[in-house]
This record gives sequence, C-alpha cells and structure tokens, in this order.
Amino acid sequence: GGSNCNQYLNSTHEGEPRKWIECGVASSAPYSSTSVSFNVELQVSNAADFISEPAVKTSLEEGMASKLGVDAGDVQATLTLKARRLALQHRRLSSARVAVDFVVTLENSSTTSSTAQVIADQVQTLSTDSNQLATDLTTAVNTATSGNFTIDIVEVSQAVVMEPEPTPAPTPAPTPAPTPAPTTVPTPAPTPAP
Repeated sequence: GGSNCNQYLNSTHEGEPRKWIECGVASSAPYSSTSVSFNVELQVSNAADFISEPAVKTSLEEGMASKLGVDAGDVQATLTLKARRLALQHRRLSSARVAVDFVVTLENSSTTSSTAQVIADQVQTLSTDSNQLATDLTTAVNTATSGNFTIDIVEVSQAVVMEPEPTPAPTPAPTPAPTPAPTTVPTPAPTPAP
C-alpha cells in the first residue's frame, strides 16, 4: 500500500476480527507538475460489474474532464470497491459504494496555479449539485458500456492542489576580484654628474 497506508481500521462488520487499511494519496514524494486531487464516493448498482468493466474508468475520466473543462487525457481515475468482496460474490447484483480518486494533472505554465484553483473551486461546486453530477456520470458510463448502471453521489471530497516545489536558482559562481591595472612607477630622472 505505500507510505501513506499507516492507519489500520477495525472492520465495520459485527463480529469481524480483521482490520483493514484505507490509503490516501501519498504526498511525500516530490512531483514536477501541478495536480488537483479529489475523491467522489458513489453508490452504484451492480458494483462488481461496474468495477470490472474497463470502459467505466475511461467514461468517468471523460465525464469528469467535461465537467471541469479540461482534456480527458489530463484526468486519471482510480476505482476502489468499498464493500467486502465476499458479500458481493453472494449478491452479484448488489448495490455498493465505490470510491473514485480523481487526479487532474496540469502542464506547468504561468497560469497553472490559478487554473488549479479554478478546478478546485469547480470540484466544490460539484458537491453542491450532486444530483446533476450523478446524472451526467450515469449517462457517460451507460453510453460507454451499453450498461444499465445507476449511480448516486454519496460524497465529493474537497479538492487538494499540489504544486511542485520551486526549483532554487543556481548559486552563481563567485565573481573574481578585478585584476588591478599595472601601476607605472616613474623612472627617476638621471642626476647630472659634477
């Protein structure tokens, strides 16, 4: 799980002695581009099929890119089933929660920081209009998969903007002291002989 998976949590199922880990986005590694990360938790019908269908990931990336006004290639989604697999095997068509971690990566430019903040603000707006977001993502997924999934938004996290650390300016080489110009010492005039 990575360096950010350090918190063991107790199972939420009564009588279950096992523990589990929930990992977040690792932030200790240096990065060279600006990104905006956020999580959308979905309640999805046919969750096992939803997770296993490759077109779902692509359609979620494209749908979110459209909502945020960025290129689909700039959006990466990671889907994680939030329910126990054993329960899903017995109830194949069951509804379950799916966490979708989105990362929007921006090319660095003079406006990257302000663009990242605009995207973060748009993510916050998405959380206030979760019904429209659910409709848009459901349409995108069902169009791409010819499926019949229902998607409800449980929660949209606050966006986190990660900017690369500025590269320090190179230390200039010490400037050598100027070489003094040669000084001319006047030659004494010859003295007349007596």
